[in-house]
Amino acid sequence: MEIHKIFAPVTGKASDDVMLRYARYFANKLDASLLGVHTSQSKSALTAKAADLSLFSDFVRDCNACGVACETRVCPDSWKTVLNDNDSSDLVVFPFGQRFCLPDLELEDVHFISLRPALCCPDHYIDIESIALAYDGSDNAKRALDLAVWLSEKAVWPLSVLMVVENQEQGVCWLDEVEAFLDTLTINSATIILPGPVEKALHRFMQEGSVELLIMGTIGKECFQTGSTGGMAASMLKDANYPLLMVP
Repeated sequence: MEIHKIFAPVTGKASDDVMLRYARYFANKLDASLLGVHTSQSKSALTAKAADLSLFSDFVRDCNACGVACETRVCPDSWKTVLNDNDSSDLVVFPFGQRFCLPDLELEDVHFISLRPALCCPDHYIDIESIALAYDGSDNAKRALDLAVWLSEKAVWPLSVLMVVENQEQGVCWLDEVEAFLDTLTINSATIILPGPVEKALHRFMQEGSVELLIMGTIGKECFQTGSTGGMAASMLKDANYPLLMVP
C-alpha cells in the first residue's frame, strides 16, 4: 500500500485550514499530489465553474507556495457519494472535533464510507515526526502495518508498533510475529506491549507526546476484555487530540 495522491475536501470554511495544512505536509513528505474536491448540488455548469475558481484560489496558491502538485474538482453530488467513488486517490483527509463540518456527513461515517485510508486531523496542527501503529493480529492490522512501514521508509518517520494485550501469551505471539517482519527491514522501529483496555491504553500512550500520529485498522479482532483495536477507531475520534490514520 502506497500513497501518491491525497484527496482533500475543500469547503471554503475556516475548518479547512488545519486539515489542508496536514494534507500539504503529508504531500511534501511523501512526494504525493493533492486533489482538492468541492461538492455542489448546483446543476449549472457556469455556477460550478465559478465555485471552482473562487473556492480553490487559496488551495492552489498554498500548494504552489510549498511545491505540491495539485488539481481541483467540483462534484455535483453529496460527500457520501463522492467518498464512495473509487477514484485515483490513495488517502482522504478529514477534520474532526469541533471543526468537522462536511454537509450531509457525520464524523462516525468516516471510518466505513471511505474506500481509502482516512487521515483524521485534529483542530490544531503539529508536524508529524514519528508514528505509531495499533496492532491486534488481524488481517486489517497487517494491512495497516504494511502502510505504516511504507510511511516510515518514505518519510523517515520512526515507527512504534503498539500491542494492547489480554494476556502475556497473546502479547508474545504478536510480538514474535511483528518483530520477525520488522527485522527484515532497515527502518527505525520498536515494539511495545501495553495493558488494556485498548482505548485508554492508546490514548495514554499518545498523550505522552513522543509520537504524533496513530495508525489503526478500522476492523480488528475481538478481545474478551480489551475489545477490538479496529472497533475502537471511530470512538477514539471523540477524545483524540492527535492525528489518527484509519486503514480500511
